[in-house]
Amino acid sequence: MCNKASKKKGLYILTGYILIKYKVRKMTNDIIQNPVQYFINQITPEIIASSITFLVLILLALIFGYALGYIVSTIIKKISKTKKLEINLVKYGAVTSNLWESMINLVSEYLKWLILLMSVDMIFTHYGIVIISQVSNFLIRLFALVICTIIGILLGGVAYKITKDFLISVGLERELGKHHLADSMAGISVSTIVAFIVKWYIVLLFLTTGLQIFKPVIFINEDTKIVLLAGMEKLTNYVPQAMLGIVIILVSIIISDFVSEHIKSRTTKFSDMYALSSEIIIISIGALLALPHFGVKNTYFLEYSFIILVAGISMGIAIAIGMSFKERIKDIDKT
Repeated sequence: MCNKASKKKGLYILTGYILIKYKVRKMTNDIIQNPVQYFINQITPEIIASSITFLVLILLALIFGYALGYIVSTIIKKISKTKKLEINLVKYGAVTSNLWESMINLVSEYLKWLILLMSVDMIFTHYGIVIISQVSNFLIRLFALVICTIIGILLGGVAYKITKDFLISVGLERELGKHHLADSMAGISVSTIVAFIVKWYIVLLFLTTGLQIFKPVIFINEDTKIVLLAGMEKLTNYVPQAMLGIVIILVSIIISDFVSEHIKSRTTKFSDMYALSSEIIIISIGALLALPHFGVKNTYFLEYSFIILVAGISMGIAIAIGMSFKERIKDIDKT
């Protein structure tokens, strides 16, 4: 019984071996005799099936991505174009109505096509194609930069209005107007200048944050890369410091004009000379304080020049006062 089962099993193995050997030999003969026909018969159907599957998946991803992007875009437009929200933003000086509408249209349309691209990228990534992934990652970071810039513009606009209204409410314009300081600033009010600086300082802060997220580098391969907006981050770090330097200079000009007007109003014999000297000294001090904010680190030469200038002005004033006293003493002796 056991011997019969072993013979039967051996027969099956022998038959399978003969069939496999026959098929391998036949396949080898087919490849040798007509390789092109074998390729068409055996491999082409698999390629066609894979291609059709890939195209169907891409088509489905396009439809799904566009539908999802359209829904998200519509929701953003509905929420952002709420009349109450727009009125409040315009009221607090964040944006104008036209600018707000342009921002909303830009964000919604950008997001719609970004979602479409991300949907297609999922299919490409599944098949090991990464070029679309690099583009979508770049566009996502760019979207973050756009959002940071928009937030900076909105907050900067609000800060502009709050700063200007606060300076006017505390009577700064009224007090400075008595000394005609607006005339010395080309007719622009001090509150407008300060508010303008505050606004763009905030915008630049958010722009810098957006650039840090953006990291504008596209890697082609391990050895090749494209750096976009090279040096922009350094510029955005420099500009706020430069604006602070401008503020210091403006404050020194305002103070010098204020002091000069007060000295001239006393109608003393050398009031004009005193006024000019005080203006030069105050503005020079402001310039020395502002220069480091413009990237000028070595100010020793200017400091010593300033000391010599002050010494010269002081000596000139002392000589003038001495000459004045000499004339008065002569008049007293004559009497």
